[in-house]
Amino acid sequence: MLFSFSPVPPKKNQKGYIKNPDKGLKNSQVN
Repeated sequence: MLFSFSPVPPKKNQKGYIKNPDKGLKNSQVN
């Protein structure tokens, strides 16, 4: 959840986060 709140490291999150930050945050929380 820490990286979810931080939009700085998009590489750590899913690829979807880079394209759509809203979907990326939801996906990261679900996973």
